[in-house]
Amino acid sequence: MKLEKKLNGLDQKSKKLRRIKMTFNFNSINLKLSLFLSLFLFTFNLGFSVDPIISIDENLVINYLDTSSSRASIETSGILTLYNPSLTDTIYEFSIPLSLDALIGFNKIDIDNSSNKFSFGFNKIKGQIIKPNETVKVGYTIYGIVNYDIKNLTVDKNLSILEYYSEGFDLLSNVIVNVQKANREGGRGDISGNYTYESGSETQSDRLVSTTIKNPTNYNYNLEELKVYRTQSSQPYFTENDLVKTYKNLTLTPYYEKSLDFMDLDSTDFSVYWVSQNIFINYFINKNISFKINEYSPDSGGSGGSSSSGSGKFFKPNSTQIIVKKTTDKTLISSGEEFTVTLRVVNIGRNKINNLELFDIVPSDHDIKDVTKGVKIENGSNLRFEIENINGYDEFVVSYTLINSESIKGITYLKPASVEYNSKTYFSDGVLIVNDLLPDKKVFVQKKVDIFDEDFARITITVKNLGSNLLEDLLITDILDNNAIIKDISQVFDERGVWNIKTLKPGEDWEVSYLIERNSKIEILPNIFGVDSDDVFGTLVFTEEVVTIFEEQPKTVEKIGMIVAVGLLIFYLLF
Repeated sequence: MKLEKKLNGLDQKSKKLRRIKMTFNFNSINLKLSLFLSLFLFTFNLGFSVDPIISIDENLVINYLDTSSSRASIETSGILTLYNPSLTDTIYEFSIPLSLDALIGFNKIDIDNSSNKFSFGFNKIKGQIIKPNETVKVGYTIYGIVNYDIKNLTVDKNLSILEYYSEGFDLLSNVIVNVQKANREGGRGDISGNYTYESGSETQSDRLVSTTIKNPTNYNYNLEELKVYRTQSSQPYFTENDLVKTYKNLTLTPYYEKSLDFMDLDSTDFSVYWVSQNIFINYFINKNISFKINEYSPDSGGSGGSSSSGSGKFFKPNSTQIIVKKTTDKTLISSGEEFTVTLRVVNIGRNKINNLELFDIVPSDHDIKDVTKGVKIENGSNLRFEIENINGYDEFVVSYTLINSESIKGITYLKPASVEYNSKTYFSDGVLIVNDLLPDKKVFVQKKVDIFDEDFARITITVKNLGSNLLEDLLITDILDNNAIIKDISQVFDERGVWNIKTLKPGEDWEVSYLIERNSKIEILPNIFGVDSDDVFGTLVFTEEVVTIFEEQPKTVEKIGMIVAVGLLIFYLLF
């Protein structure tokens, strides 16, 4: 039984492979050619593969702020397109991890109905379900101020801004590479495969260890890493110290099957073997990049320089002139510990802006001290900063220190800071602070509700193991209307509304996504079983309001209207 649980928990994390195909002035010929090849291969059933195509169509404007440094403002508009040329297999998940600078903003622009499949966070683009022969696309803007030579890092290397700030493109099919448990054969010195076993003792011998891998899809897979671990039969878990063999960068063509063998020279009678692997779908990148470079002097207001020819087909990169950022120097703290909150208001335009007001809220049971610059404290918790002006391509920075009460445990949500300017409100991201040290078993449950259209909402449930131990046999349940239509489920039910998480390693995420008819039950937090309720944190993410339920008053609901589509509900999950 332990063997089965361990095998079900093999690391199936998808990672990137950059097989880049540079194609400037990209057009629909590539898609038509891929479709033709897919039809050809399908018709003759040759088992050949198809690779998804990622297209990036991007326009970049770089405004150098002075001639003596590389500091510049950037305005980027782009269209990201994902095409699945397979006629049989679905891409069930995709993600693009992002690493953005402190002074960089990032927005989503809807291009067509398929843009609903994309979800933008401050550090990741995510989405689910690209059906066979389907194309999905979304627009984006990346804008702000950089303090390094962005042209040298991107334009001169034929690299898009999206690629520069991304950490790869992860594409995952629902069917993962089949990996057979590593089997042990008899000692090398015993041709018959038999060995002598004496009760209470163990005999060291050379042993043949064999693992079989198979790609059951028509995608090209890259097995970035396959690791074999050896433990003793009395040891139910393995660690990196138990690693005995690593295979790297194995290409798995469709329906390919291969046996991997090695000789373990330190095997004993009580040795058992485990396998883990990282795999991902191979893909191509096509891109069409245009750019313009200006030099700007704050004193003269002039501009000049050279530019490449732009296509003129891009939407306006950025309709705002302000970025608001809220960060903390720590996200995991102990009771009574101090942490610093920093607020930045960035003017990404060349013109000076005047008469702004910056607002922030101190969470309950926190004391404030060491506020820099002028601040008005209202009702003991509302902070108001009056900003006379911010020069073009400049920023206003303020920080303050918070001390949390020793009675606080769990997660504190620092609500977004906001700026009022010209009758508009601009919001930062909120920040999560985990209070007190986590016990060995602790999970974080998040349910995100995105309005898909008039009839359907997309539900995404994420479970993360924040502890240090392997978790096994967790059940996640969501209350579903029996009459509601459900479609595009990324993880198959055990039964309606119930999923079984076989294993969840420390730091590992599990996620399910589905479309469901909109009803009142979509805003109910899911339950998780297999972990003590006191060790579970829960989060609901809405689209137009912030909602907080407090442990002391579970029925108290506080709503804060927001102009932008951001919201978060956070609380201890009480059963």
